[in-house]
Amino acid sequence: MFVIIFVMILGAAGGYLYLAQKLDNQRKQILVLSKQNEVLKQNIPKGSRTYGSISIRYSNPTYTQGVTKENCKIYIAPLDDSPIILKIERPTSVNVLFKGDVLNSTWYEISIPIKSSTNSKGWIKDSEILFNTSTAAIENSNG
Repeated sequence: MFVIIFVMILGAAGGYLYLAQKLDNQRKQILVLSKQNEVLKQNIPKGSRTYGSISIRYSNPTYTQGVTKENCKIYIAPLDDSPIILKIERPTSVNVLFKGDVLNSTWYEISIPIKSSTNSKGWIKDSEILFNTSTAAIENSNG
């Protein structure tokens, strides 16, 4: 009988030590993550804007195709501080899907004709895209 009680106490003590060690590891992990979070918060630019609600006024673009300028950036959303999903070094032909007016700026949603569908669509500022005006009349008459 004494042996059974001793084994039960020993098992309970072992279980307690095991769970105490797991709890201690979790506390250490929370401290490390908290410190990493603080470092990341400090890396956020001070001038970053926070937006209440944003309205995008979509319209059909005048042109369905265009060419990017050199060293242009493709954004995930039509905002200047939006993450950049792609940087295009050379002039590249693109398909123009939509035109959007956001915060007094004009942007174009484009797709890039590449084999992969990953990062093949995004937003480009109107100042970063060129259009062939001679094809606009043909496109508009066919549309």
